[in-house]
Amino acid sequence: MDISLKSCNEDALRILQTAEIANSIGGWIQENRPEQGPNFQAGYRNVEQFDRSTMSDALNLCEALFSRVAAFTQPGDVFCYPTAPVLAPKKGTLTGSNLNSVRDYYDRTMAVTSFAGVARLPEITIPLAQVNGIPVGLSLTAGHYQDEFLLDASLRLWGSQPMGLDLCSVTT
Repeated sequence: MDISLKSCNEDALRILQTAEIANSIGGWIQENRPEQGPNFQAGYRNVEQFDRSTMSDALNLCEALFSRVAAFTQPGDVFCYPTAPVLAPKKGTLTGSNLNSVRDYYDRTMAVTSFAGVARLPEITIPLAQVNGIPVGLSLTAGHYQDEFLLDASLRLWGSQPMGLDLCSVTT
């Protein structure tokens, strides 16, 4: 069974997060009708239209990924990968006026970051460098229940202050 990162996000994590949002704050939002920004409104529509029958497949996918990853990881293994596939957007650039850009950025980023959550792995993001003043993160993930090892490994590798390296001084 091949499980893509996109599937981890769209077919597992997104469904389970939507269920959690519906369960934890859905009733309060319906009862109190708070003011909502355009990005929240767009995302919350998924919660309002959520079909709970999709949860079983999402949980089965999570379980399949967990089993596959657990079968080959050993204590002391660390996965390293970019936290996001692109540079983070500058503050204020992802707004309701460019919803397609918002979706594109979050879909691609969540496809990468969903891996650890879906596979039940601890993950740390190290702000490793900057490009044109924008932080670039490196994610470190270890095997299931290897949280303390991962914390120790990240401290041994980078100490307490990994950020500071500026890869580009010219803005684009």
